[in-house]
Amino acid sequence: MSESAVKVVRIVKSPSVSEDLSKVREEIREALERSIGLVIGASEGYSVEIKLGEKTTLYLVDIAQQQHFGRLLGSKGKNIGALRTLVGAMASVRGFRAIISIKDEDRFF
Repeated sequence: MSESAVKVVRIVKSPSVSEDLSKVREEIREALERSIGLVIGASEGYSVEIKLGEKTTLYLVDIAQQQHFGRLLGSKGKNIGALRTLVGAMASVRGFRAIISIKDEDRFF
């Protein structure tokens, strides 16, 4: 029996040069803001800001009430962990890194 060579080809999708990253970052911010509203069950009392780094985008979440903070975190941090995973996946497809941070979270402890 003859050995045949198998060639493995890996296709990596790179972000389109024409894709406007500021528009993508804003769309992710809006999606995150809507998701947070659904998780905490409120339409007010929170906001999401964008802070840009060289290759990383920071989504800074500001929560007004401790009750909303608890709902956002979820049991053992599952809610915020899921949101971080989702936002990270949306950003990595576009070729940048995204981090969700809660503004002044120490005030709730």
